[in-house]
Amino acid sequence: MQEYASLSGRPRMSLEEAVQLEGVRSAEPLHRAKSDALTALAVMRAVVEHGDQLPVGWQPGVGGPSRATWRADPSTEKQISYALSLLERTGREDEYEFEDLEAMSKGEISELIDELKAETR
Repeated sequence: MQEYASLSGRPRMSLEEAVQLEGVRSAEPLHRAKSDALTALAVMRAVVEHGDQLPVGWQPGVGGPSRATWRADPSTEKQISYALSLLERTGREDEYEFEDLEAMSKGEISELIDELKAETR
């Protein structure tokens, strides 16, 4: 829901708000795992259907259907390169492929870099 909220420039949004904005039916009862998952799926399908209305610069995440998200803040080549060098330096290069890092946001990459830097100290 954070990714969805960021599409409208908001930090947070409830599932109920997204249902209203997208005009989809929610699975009942809400706030149960299965019905919330089905409702979130309906919201994301609605987003994909009107993908031509997304803000300029937004792109689908990389890494296949299970990793696809809409991101405004994709990682940079410089961050990825630095993370890869730190992974190698810490002996953890087998944990991430380039594509894994490319699919991460700048914030996620930054967190990984901070974690790896702490290991090298």
